[in-house]
Amino acid sequence: MNTLLDILPGILRRLGRFEVKHPWVVILFVLIFTIISLHGMSKIEMITSYENMLPSDIPVIQTMHMIQDEYGGADMIQILVEADDVRDPEVIRAIDTLSSMIKDEKWVTGVSSIADLVKQDGFVPSSKDSVKKILSNLPQDQVEAVVSDDYRYTLINIRVNMIYTEETEADMTERLMGDIEKVSFPEGVSLSLSGMVPLDYVTNKLTMKDLRVISLIGLTLVLLVVILYFRSVTNGLLALSPVLIAVFWTGGWMGYLGIPFSSAMTGLISMLMGLGVDYGIHIIHRYEEEVEKGLSVEDAVVESVTNIGIGLVIVSLTTIVGFLALTASDLVLMRQMGEALALGIFFCFFAATLMLPPVLVVKDGRRRDDGCTSSILLA
Repeated sequence: MNTLLDILPGILRRLGRFEVKHPWVVILFVLIFTIISLHGMSKIEMITSYENMLPSDIPVIQTMHMIQDEYGGADMIQILVEADDVRDPEVIRAIDTLSSMIKDEKWVTGVSSIADLVKQDGFVPSSKDSVKKILSNLPQDQVEAVVSDDYRYTLINIRVNMIYTEETEADMTERLMGDIEKVSFPEGVSLSLSGMVPLDYVTNKLTMKDLRVISLIGLTLVLLVVILYFRSVTNGLLALSPVLIAVFWTGGWMGYLGIPFSSAMTGLISMLMGLGVDYGIHIIHRYEEEVEKGLSVEDAVVESVTNIGIGLVIVSLTTIVGFLALTASDLVLMRQMGEALALGIFFCFFAATLMLPPVLVVKDGRRRDDGCTSSILLA
């Protein structure tokens, strides 16, 4: 009975021969597959809500959904208003105006503020003394729920009932920010948004910023190390190029397979670059060794794919299996991280073994030793 190690050399040798004979066909396939993957990147869903990072069948999530269905919203967005004295009628009238605007916004099911406590016959009192008198006659706990002890702060509580996605959270937060800008508050009054929705919105923006910065730093450092190792800019770029291609493939197929991107994956690209660059280094290193032995470009490529490929297959399988172990986690974000990393490692291996050999053939030309036909190709 043949084992994987018995079958692999033959498969890899046939792959190497095909890449040597038809380099441009393989390169064209890589380009087409990359274009297809780039389209899939537009389908990636960004997950920032903690609700979507937890299993949907746990009691706390089920209870939250029941409350949303029964009472029209379980989450609150709060606007903190800071002033010298929030009992100032001008401040309260501005809060009332803002509250009225927010009530008409999509997904908002209710708004409460200090204005609701002090309004009489639908109007805010004209003097601070009147406001003080009204508040003093109300239950203390009712006042303390929205006004601080020193009367410098007050809350506008906004109840929302919405489906939490990157788009809806951004839309809700930006709508509220727009409403705040439209209302004229007295000089010295400041307003700040708080709550899970604006927090997720800010988290998403920071995640994308960190993703760009971390990925750029990772790319620069990995490229520098590879260039120093080969003492060649060309070979350094060649070794890293499959990883860059694999990153696009991974992003695209995360979109096609419905694997969302969460804040926990901010370092995903850097991790793939660090783990995946090994494939290119091993192939190029073995190729140069075979060329130094006197083999032609074609023979050196076939030998590299055949011999190094066996080790790369085993290493890839063990790494992929290790990452897939994360899918046993109850936390959704851990499962998604395992799926993304396993997919990324597979594509790093796939890109290195599929793209590098034909590129080496095209780059170094079809040299023949003494004009003789390659012995390995005829074997």
